[in-house]
Amino acid sequence: MCKSRIPGGGVGGGLGARSWDATAPSAPPGRAGAGVQGVPLMAAGRAPVQGGPANAARPLGHRVRVVTGAGAGRVLRWAQEPRTVAHLRGRPPEGGNAVMMGHSHAVSGVAAGMALFGTATLSIPPLGAGSEVTTIPLGAGVGDLSLTQVVAASLIMGVTALLPDIDSPSSSVATALPGVTRPISRVIAKGGHRTWTHSLIGFVIAAFLTYDVTFWTVTVNGVDVRPGNGIVLGLLLAVAARALGVSRSREGTLWSLFLIGFVIGTWALGASSLWFMPTLVAAGMWVHRIGDDITTQSVHGLLYPLFKTHLANLPALLGDAGSGRERVLRGILYVYCLYCFTYMVVTGR
Repeated sequence: MCKSRIPGGGVGGGLGARSWDATAPSAPPGRAGAGVQGVPLMAAGRAPVQGGPANAARPLGHRVRVVTGAGAGRVLRWAQEPRTVAHLRGRPPEGGNAVMMGHSHAVSGVAAGMALFGTATLSIPPLGAGSEVTTIPLGAGVGDLSLTQVVAASLIMGVTALLPDIDSPSSSVATALPGVTRPISRVIAKGGHRTWTHSLIGFVIAAFLTYDVTFWTVTVNGVDVRPGNGIVLGLLLAVAARALGVSRSREGTLWSLFLIGFVIGTWALGASSLWFMPTLVAAGMWVHRIGDDITTQSVHGLLYPLFKTHLANLPALLGDAGSGRERVLRGILYVYCLYCFTYMVVTGR
């Protein structure tokens, strides 16, 4: 049995995870390549293999021990090794294609929240005598939300943009509350990766389930509270913690964060509109799909499973995960989010 060490790495699904598939039978018919299912892994440097050259090819089915940290590190899990050890260094297997990285999904979700609910504008000074200031709106201002609500909605969308990967049992979503989310993930994963949870039908189902959970309203001492919002926010807080690097073995910490989110969501979001949480869930999942769709791996068609072809799919504008184009886009989105937030704080709207 072969052991490979990935310094500073970890199992895929976190914000820094780099993942790929080599179009398994359940995977979408990607834009190129064919083979077997790859294993999501984080690659952060050289991956020497004991007992063989660094780039030695291994038969499929070998399992590797993935560890992190300095020295011996902490063993995270056993995982199936890709076709060559070089694949652990951040490059997708030959014939396979990468999908968007987790932290790109997160920042794109926050940016989409700012664009959907924010009210920021960009003023361009007059270019000549007699011309006027040109004002470009950077947010649609949907729902006429307050600054606090816009920030909360944007951050929530940053986490809901990770939800579609619940169809991968090793993702941050599937391991957020292992005793609850893992069994759900295993059931969903039977339908294949980037299928139901990346389709329009999946978004609608998720929105309806969220609505059913958050619909229940209780009045306590004249104050409306909504326990369902607390359940959803608690789960999202645990997902965010996993994505930021909290180990799934620290179940006590994850459940504590769930309880904190439950209390905040139940009371602070008790008076929110019934469309609020379902919209954030569906919109965040839609942003995730767009992110995966513009990478080389792509996703199933928008109307899967009614149509399993690449219906209404986008071109692979970003190339592979972690490409220079993806990093440039992520940097632009960071600047956009910072500008919108600063603008709304300064102007008070």
